[in-house]
Amino acid sequence: MIIQNKTEKTKELINQGNLIDAENILKGIENKYSIFELAKIRKIQGRYREAEQLYLKSLSMTSKIKSDIDTNINIELARIYTSFGNIEKAKNLYEKSLRNKISLDNNVYRERSEERRVGKECRSR
Repeated sequence: MIIQNKTEKTKELINQGNLIDAENILKGIENKYSIFELAKIRKIQGRYREAEQLYLKSLSMTSKIKSDIDTNINIELARIYTSFGNIEKAKNLYEKSLRNKISLDNNVYRERSEERRVGKECRSR
């Protein structure tokens, strides 16, 4: 089973509450997506400190290109910090997530605008 399929299968198992099988699939996979899923398992288990460390590890693996996974990691970390009572840290992460989401949406808009412009130019010829 390739890594992407394993990660998708893991998401499915987590949603079904089958955390042991999900965790077994993730063993030995060291990418930000699998570590993110493992952190979700730890959070569900109430192991917040371990979840926090895994979310931070996943963030450190993130590439220079911002993606939805970065936003999701920051939101999950913010939720953990809220449960710890660290409201300021949580607030900063929520704000960072919002800025990242807006930036991603703007990039998609620009790409689509360029595609529309090129399409109109081609049709006018």
